[in-house]
Amino acid sequence: AQSASGPVPVEFSTNINLTRAADAAWENDDRIGIYMLRAGSPDVAAQGANRRYCPSPADNSLAPDGTDNTLYFPADGSAVDFLAYYPYRTLTEPVYPIDVSDQSHQNAIDFLYAARVGNRTQDDPAVALLFEHRLSKLILEVTSSTGAALTALTARIDGMNTAAAFDLVTGTLGEGSAAGSLA
Repeated sequence: AQSASGPVPVEFSTNINLTRAADAAWENDDRIGIYMLRAGSPDVAAQGANRRYCPSPADNSLAPDGTDNTLYFPADGSAVDFLAYYPYRTLTEPVYPIDVSDQSHQNAIDFLYAARVGNRTQDDPAVALLFEHRLSKLILEVTSSTGAALTALTARIDGMNTAAAFDLVTGTLGEGSAAGSLA
């Protein structure tokens, strides 16, 4: 049942397992997408589709990016599940398009996913989301055996899949759909 004081907002906190590609913590302009699902179901709950939240770098709490993005527990007291991803995108369904063909902005392709936190009710509104990297980052460390400057050195990997779809409900990355080069 709904609390006597009205709808109960979800109180999110977050943590990142390991570090981000661009940094080791959230930044002030980061935005996270959160879905609320019917408990144990792949179905998005009413008013639970892709809400935009802002992480606090100071304490890892999450706040809705405007009141229209606030997620509330169902008024009938039913249980729900939550999942989340970073970086936020406008999505019409819970499938996130991955495209790593442009490597120039690492934080734009640093895809993080918080797997489903299940069976939550308004009786305990605190929900902790643990984000994990779902893509790999390759770092090449090249040194000169002669001490020569390597300022003009470039690297390229050919024949790599650079695009795929990540199913947020199942937590799976689909088959690559675009072979290309990474530089």
